[in-house]
Amino acid sequence: MYEMFHTRYSLFKRIYTHRVGKAIEFMITDALLAADQHLKISDMVHDPEQYLHLTDSILHDIAKSKEPELAKSREILKDLRRRDLYKFVDDVLLTREVQIAGNLNKVK
Repeated sequence: MYEMFHTRYSLFKRIYTHRVGKAIEFMITDALLAADQHLKISDMVHDPEQYLHLTDSILHDIAKSKEPELAKSREILKDLRRRDLYKFVDDVLLTREVQIAGNLNKVK
């Protein structure tokens, strides 16, 4: 039983939440959030017809766009292509007591 949970923890730490993968995930999220006000990406989720056309090509469309409203998103995607990724700062393990205390503060 211990080995199973240790393997699961190890996989999460080394693969699923790897710092490079997370940096890329955060950069793509930031690029999409910066473009959302202009492209209304979040509104597409509510319309099945539009949602079907919401694919990874949106990143290519943003990168090739000349619109000034998408400049911040283009810059983030440019950094991503150059592998100028967000930097990892720290990793903290929270004890169960700290997690419980944090959840209690949210309820109040």
